[in-house]
Amino acid sequence: MDIIIRNGMIYERGEVMDLGIMDGKIVHLASHIKEKAREEIYATGCIVAPGFVDPHVHMDKCLTMDRARNEGEVRTLADMIRVQRRMKKAFTVEDVKARAIAVARMAVANGTTSTRTYVEADPIVEYRAVEGVLAAKEACRAILDIQTIAFPQEGWLANADDWELESKPFVIHAMELGLDAVGGNVNRAVWDSDPEKQVDDLFECARKHDADIAMHLDNAYNAVAFTLPYVAKKAMECGYQGRVSVDHIVSLALVPDRVAHQAIDLVREARLNVCVLPTVIRLTRVAELMEAGVNVMLGTDNLRDGFTHIGHGDADMLKSMLLLSQVLNFGFEDEMERVFQAGTYNAAKGMRIAEGYGIAEGNRADIVVLEAASINDAISRIARRRAVVKGGRLVAQNGTLQA
Repeated sequence: MDIIIRNGMIYERGEVMDLGIMDGKIVHLASHIKEKAREEIYATGCIVAPGFVDPHVHMDKCLTMDRARNEGEVRTLADMIRVQRRMKKAFTVEDVKARAIAVARMAVANGTTSTRTYVEADPIVEYRAVEGVLAAKEACRAILDIQTIAFPQEGWLANADDWELESKPFVIHAMELGLDAVGGNVNRAVWDSDPEKQVDDLFECARKHDADIAMHLDNAYNAVAFTLPYVAKKAMECGYQGRVSVDHIVSLALVPDRVAHQAIDLVREARLNVCVLPTVIRLTRVAELMEAGVNVMLGTDNLRDGFTHIGHGDADMLKSMLLLSQVLNFGFEDEMERVFQAGTYNAAKGMRIAEGYGIAEGNRADIVVLEAASINDAISRIARRRAVVKGGRLVAQNGTLQA
């Protein structure tokens, strides 16, 4: 065998077992595997879990916070947009590629084996971010699976004062350049353009390319930005159940309970995936969505850029899990399991990579070994990642990248 992980607590089974890996797959689970392997990982006292899946990052603008410090005070969303626009003008393909590779390597060292990144395409950065992230995706193929989303950070249609820029044609062309999913930035409280029109355009583009949709939706601390029910109905109308992710949806927390509960029913019926980002702090109705059976995912979001309000900045999903549990006041084992699922199985389902994911014979060997006695313990202590296996290769040990 290529690798044997010995004497670890298998997350899905709750049993201490050996795990054998060959040709990128999990080929054997047993109380003891007699044969030897090229590499052996001793996991006594550890949990052996599937690799983390991060469905919401921004690799193209990561690691630029130091540049933002030269732009003056950054406190409001308007400040952040203004500062980021000025910085983006200086982005080059090589600059984006180098920073994206750097954050990919951080993520892998912290146990992430698959991720999905928004990639901006607009009149300011044009296609430099697209080209840079695609190059980074190829460079990191052996250690991390990266899905890409064409993202209109600067708005959808141009308005008179240039606050909203016409990113629509750039997003459409970015899909032709090879990005994986169509992204939206739907927020009635920020942009002048009709949010329903943007949603219609996103579905048209997605259907043309047979691509999934992932959008920043209703990310405003008010009830004005509330397009969620329209998105759910559109997904069902287009036969896109299970293929649409709505991230943030903060305004759901600010509409009346009756309206919110009706919307949650629609979200469940449309099988929308909801991604929550706890570094923003003001969250949507996370617990209610979980209770309703909605597929709730967890992401790390921005990483040391002009949009970072608060954040650890090292692409560590366990830290995001801890922050989410703290904000939700979760602490019991079943509650912490829900949080853990949001960054593993739920995220894999939302990114449509659930087939072959998980610790079972025949599945791909994407694995993280956590030095913890339980999931609660792993999240609460930000457990050390003793080993990370990607596609059957040992890619990180004790927080250090091997590849």
